Amino acid sequence: MSNNTPIVEIDLTPEYKRNLRKLSKKYRRIRLDTQPVIEEIQRGNFLGVGQQPVAQPSPHRNR
Repeated sequence: MSNNTPIVEIDLTPEYKRNLRKLSKKYRRIRLDTQPVIEEIQRGNFLGVGQQPVAQPSPHRNR
């Protein structure tokens, strides 16, 4: 398998595209910022899978 061949195919929904277009007016770099995440998912590297959270909420908090 070639390095450029995506393992996972991502089909962006119309809602995502619409929201991205709206957000790109305020955040000019949003497409550049989200593209590396999409590419990692296409490679099969699901970010955060199998990793421990950095901080866990205390079970005794808010009692």
